[in-house]
Amino acid sequence: MIYEIIITIVVTILALVLFATSRIGVDVIAVGIMVVLVITDVLSAEKAVKGFANTATLTVAAMFVLSDALIKTGVIGKIATLFSTILSKGYSTGVATLSAIVGVISAFINNTPVVATFIPVISKAARDSNKAPAKYLIPLSYGAIFGGTCTLIGTSTNLLVSGIAQDHGVQGFEMFTLAPLGIVFFVSGTLYMMFFGRKFIPNRMNDNENERAESINNFLCEIVIAKVREDEKTIRGIFKDEEVLLLKTEEEKFEDPNLDTELHEGDILLIKGNLKVIQELLKNEEITIREYGYEKQFPEEQTELMEIVIPANSLLEGKSLNEIDFLKKYNAGVLAIRQRGKEKFIDLENVRLQSGDVILIETNQKGSELIGHQEDAQQAPFLSMSSQSIQHINRQKLAIVLTTLFTVILLASFDLVPIMIGALGGIVVLTITRVITMPEAYQAIDWKVIFLLAGTLSLGAAMSASGLTSMIGDFFKEEVGQAYHPVIVVAVLYAIASVLTEIISNNATAALLTPLIIELTADVDINLTPLLLTLAFACSSSFMTPVSYQTNTMVYSAGTYRYADFIKVGFPLKIIFWILASLLIPAFYTL
Repeated sequence: MIYEIIITIVVTILALVLFATSRIGVDVIAVGIMVVLVITDVLSAEKAVKGFANTATLTVAAMFVLSDALIKTGVIGKIATLFSTILSKGYSTGVATLSAIVGVISAFINNTPVVATFIPVISKAARDSNKAPAKYLIPLSYGAIFGGTCTLIGTSTNLLVSGIAQDHGVQGFEMFTLAPLGIVFFVSGTLYMMFFGRKFIPNRMNDNENERAESINNFLCEIVIAKVREDEKTIRGIFKDEEVLLLKTEEEKFEDPNLDTELHEGDILLIKGNLKVIQELLKNEEITIREYGYEKQFPEEQTELMEIVIPANSLLEGKSLNEIDFLKKYNAGVLAIRQRGKEKFIDLENVRLQSGDVILIETNQKGSELIGHQEDAQQAPFLSMSSQSIQHINRQKLAIVLTTLFTVILLASFDLVPIMIGALGGIVVLTITRVITMPEAYQAIDWKVIFLLAGTLSLGAAMSASGLTSMIGDFFKEEVGQAYHPVIVVAVLYAIASVLTEIISNNATAALLTPLIIELTADVDINLTPLLLTLAFACSSSFMTPVSYQTNTMVYSAGTYRYADFIKVGFPLKIIFWILASLLIPAFYTL
């Protein structure tokens, strides 16, 4: 068993490092975990892939489909448009209403597509009300997280903790087991954002489109020198206020080039600028915007610059700009990209797109119409940040989807049918009634999450099979014993899990710690449910980093936030939730 324990420890540490660095996709890491554990004989092939058949994994996949079906009815987009009026009534009212609506929706369907739908609408509504979109996008993400803590199906983490518990012969959560504390978190979090968190959210005010353009300073574009005039031979002669980051000639490349460097036809410069700068550059006859293989395409027409955001599970995710022919498909060329708050200095055309990325494109009237048609499509590959086409509500489909969702929730609440069977049955109903097709159902599932769940479950199984969890459990039982007050037990567990979830991911943390908690309490006369709830709540308290939770990642680029913005807003909120959990979980759920 020593060999298996050593291998499991090495794989666990390596997985944690890879999760934390985000250099490799979580789905690739998850598959790698399964492969290594089988090759090293720690797990059999059957046990390694057993996570795909876990009730939590299948339920999460089914809920992705049900959530997508509701989004496609157009009702979420219609609700989002109400904020144009609501935001004019004051910040506190806007945040309270936003949290209430998004929170209630996120308690019952996957919050990622909900946030994706709201981002463009909230951004436009804020600008129309002469308010900064950044003031509302972090509250949007947090509101979705608050709502997800209220029910079993509110987040994949809750389902995962419950599913692992059931696999170990322990009673899982019922539909509303989390509701008492979840509602406290929801109300407390909303009040914090209304009155205190607002002080830490950046207020990058945009009074109109020109000021908005000036505020966006994280775009990069490549400029090709088409002609050189006598009075504009140097970088300084052409580029007055713009920041030149890179010069590429036929022979070599210079980072931070000297402004007195002479330019020649065909030279390429990487420019950092805002929308206004790029608009001015487009007017210069001596230069062209390099469109990743295409020169400026609309010299004779009025061009339009648009920002689009890549939603979760988009067809464009994972593709590079070289693989996406915007000019052919949408009559538009890609000028720049903003990704995870990081600026790419070279090889922009090879950047792999991710959900939440904001892309700056140049198009004309025809292209704008094509993009609008794409947004109306059932599986829109992107959403416009400057405008939002509101889909017509299909009342018949909406009635079928709402009835199906309500029935699934009702059956699970009264324990008449397992949530997994109910959710899968819901998909069957929606398919038979032609609300969705099976190809659309497959597309709706975020397979990265599914592979992440399966992979981390196999790692948890390896920890149990190798005896590692038993060894850790015995150590803590001997060293710690049962002398500590329940408040301290909950406080320590919540702190460990909430810190880990910021470093790796909420689901990975839950998959690693849940089997350990079950093992620790195996021979102790203690109610396990409060500890499992502590773990579920802590793993959902992902507020301090933009990459710890998918909704945070999506608003990161759209709100032009900086990494530190999430720390400033999220740290006090994390402390508040830690204190509330430490005091109220022992009170609400007896240990």
